[in-house]
Amino acid sequence: MREAPFIHSVIVLLEEIYSTRKAADRICTSFFRANHFMGSHDRRHMSDFVYDVLRHHARLHWVINQTNVFPKNQLERIRLLVLTYLSVIKNQSFERIKNHFGQQFGPEMLSAPEIKLLEILARHKWAEKLMNGPEYVRFEVPEWVYQLLSLEYPHVLKELLSSFSEQAFLDLRVNTLKAQKEDIYRRLAEQKIPVNLTPYSPWGLRIKNKISITASTEFQKGEVEIQDEGSQIIALLTQVKPGMRVLDFCAGAGGKTLALAGMMQNKGFILALDIHEDRLERARKRLARAGVHNAKCQLLPEDANQWMKRHIENFDLVLIDAPCSGSGTWRRNPEARWRVEESQLKDLSAIQEKLLMDAAQLVKKGGQIVYSTCSLFSLENEAVVNKFLQKSQSFKLYKIADWLHYHQLISLMPLTQKNEDYLKLLPFTHHTDGFFGAILEKKTE
Repeated sequence: MREAPFIHSVIVLLEEIYSTRKAADRICTSFFRANHFMGSHDRRHMSDFVYDVLRHHARLHWVINQTNVFPKNQLERIRLLVLTYLSVIKNQSFERIKNHFGQQFGPEMLSAPEIKLLEILARHKWAEKLMNGPEYVRFEVPEWVYQLLSLEYPHVLKELLSSFSEQAFLDLRVNTLKAQKEDIYRRLAEQKIPVNLTPYSPWGLRIKNKISITASTEFQKGEVEIQDEGSQIIALLTQVKPGMRVLDFCAGAGGKTLALAGMMQNKGFILALDIHEDRLERARKRLARAGVHNAKCQLLPEDANQWMKRHIENFDLVLIDAPCSGSGTWRRNPEARWRVEESQLKDLSAIQEKLLMDAAQLVKKGGQIVYSTCSLFSLENEAVVNKFLQKSQSFKLYKIADWLHYHQLISLMPLTQKNEDYLKLLPFTHHTDGFFGAILEKKTE
């Protein structure tokens, strides 16, 4: 692909990523589907480039602000991120970058402020100046995130922040309704795909190289699903059994519903509930591909209170994969760290607390609630659970170490220390997305 069309396409992708709430990977997938003439090498190169820009968001904006060419409160066009990236990271010459613009099939002509910016960048060694810049910029997080995590993870702060810039593995969950892990492992190895077993999940396979697994026979037949090992571990924590009635309270696109169905051997009943119909539609397609027939996807009715009354103490287990900041997935979704404001954490924790109170009505006596988030912030994790336990005397916290021991989850025991209350997965320690898990049991008396 020629350079001018390449840069133009990158700008188009970045403009959509930064102007919408859509996930970057879905935007890239849609773009490549619409431009199917592009070869696999070009798609991979463009995707890597876009994610490189996203992972350098803080430093790119810091450099732009240091030049004082644009008002600091003005949202610059996304092409400036690309220009800065090309200049600072790739060290391309001023004239070479400038010549990309105004050509046929390329982005429109540079404006005067943009030219001035390029000239300034060409004269200064911003990469060297950046080394003396603020730590939150060098670690590519918003300043409030840096301050909050420095309080919560003081002894491992640099390791945690550095992990946000690492590329996440591609983890697969083998669908035990259709295949055996050993067989899938062998078949992928025969295709020269470098695959390993995940260290904790009994269903997991890990691919370190970036490949398009969705085109594979194994994926198309529903024998494997893409699912981070951390998410698989949360599903495993539920310890659901065949014949149980289970509620996946915030089912989304059904990743954990699929795992639960496999654990239940397609026996019993799972209600996958969500407030977003588009996500549930994706879940229905995934469940059909996987051969799941003990799960039903349902949109939460507008009259939620009436629905709740009809389902009081109706489920053996309720899984709450609560909506959250998503901070545990920031290495996988680098754009997401710039979409969350500190003020939103309190709003999210209020939603999480309500979900727990609602679930408390729905689970049977002696049943469990498994509460999880993909957040690293205690405000969405321990604080939410503690408030719930203060308000609801009919529940007790089941210490995670005791839970693992009781269910003989030997593979998970290295994840926790004796007497720990919760499960906490960290990207730099466990090589999964960041996850939090708590087991709450409803008392029988």
